[in-house]
Amino acid sequence: MVFFYSLIRYRVIRAGVGIALSMSWILPVRCLSASQQQQFTIMLDPTGDAQNVGRAIEDTFERSLTLQWAEAIKRDVETKCPEIAVVLTRLPGETIQPLQNANFANRLNVDLYLNLQVYKELSHKAGLTLFTFSYGDEFINPSPNFEQLTFLPVDQAYKKSALKSARYASTLCQTLKKDVRSASLDIHGVISCPIKSLVGIVVPACSIELGLKHKDDWSQYVECLSDVFIELAHQWMRS
Repeated sequence: MVFFYSLIRYRVIRAGVGIALSMSWILPVRCLSASQQQQFTIMLDPTGDAQNVGRAIEDTFERSLTLQWAEAIKRDVETKCPEIAVVLTRLPGETIQPLQNANFANRLNVDLYLNLQVYKELSHKAGLTLFTFSYGDEFINPSPNFEQLTFLPVDQAYKKSALKSARYASTLCQTLKKDVRSASLDIHGVISCPIKSLVGIVVPACSIELGLKHKDDWSQYVECLSDVFIELAHQWMRS
């Protein structure tokens, strides 16, 4: 697989404030030939980076475990279903700039963005929760007419795909609950809140937070999660 680096300039216009913010950075962009184009693209965002270790889990940190988890899911999905591409937001040792992942996902126009988080589970049973982005004020502040916008306010970006994000998260949750391989999990459902990892993302997006009794327990849920992602992609491709 070939990578190249592209200079991307990101501009945010805050509605009603009259303040323009500009930031530039270099992002890795996956280069696919015409013959390699996939029908469905999933972007996996393992929480953490070279500077942000995340939460401590036994003798390691969240950033290491989420990357291992994401890499394992990517291998399983692409082995079972070559028409699905899985893109990772970071490599080992890489530092992620603010809004870089959102910019990456929006420019590639991926079909689904999934942030992965893990934490040390203190309850008797491992838990899993799905999150979608929301300020809880959608009825007070209705979605703008996105077709007429040149620049989308970063705090309103999620609204463009809010309904699809909610539908995808609900499907993932319900499918996991029916899967016997996830019987050891206490699946808490879908929570909508202003989660930082999903800020600025226009495409359908959700976050999965997995509680680990032991640091290597993530490996138990690679296959069942990848199969759920594949089923979701197939539903989208059939529709």
